[in-house]
Amino acid sequence: MKVIYAFHLLDGTDVDDGWSPLHRLHSAVWDKAGGILQADGEGFSDEDGYTILWQFSDRASDKWNMGLLKDGRWVHFEMDLGNEQHRNAFLGGQVPDGAKVV
Repeated sequence: MKVIYAFHLLDGTDVDDGWSPLHRLHSAVWDKAGGILQADGEGFSDEDGYTILWQFSDRASDKWNMGLLKDGRWVHFEMDLGNEQHRNAFLGGQVPDGAKVV
């Protein structure tokens, strides 16, 4: 059986500590059910939570955990979303030079 769990974020998520209960719920569901994650404005993850499909804005910046499928295996790494060379390499299916492989 395949199931989709959808979380609709309300305005209160950004108030006080609203993200903490959401992350706890998400983690509990993911730990039990597994699968992939899709987050609007970010993209899709693999089963381990590494982003594999880019849906970030052109203004995205910060370190982010990414994954690419190479020879049938996931390669996980941390890259800088704001680094144009990193971005172009990822979009071209390559691990960016200088990215931290994890």
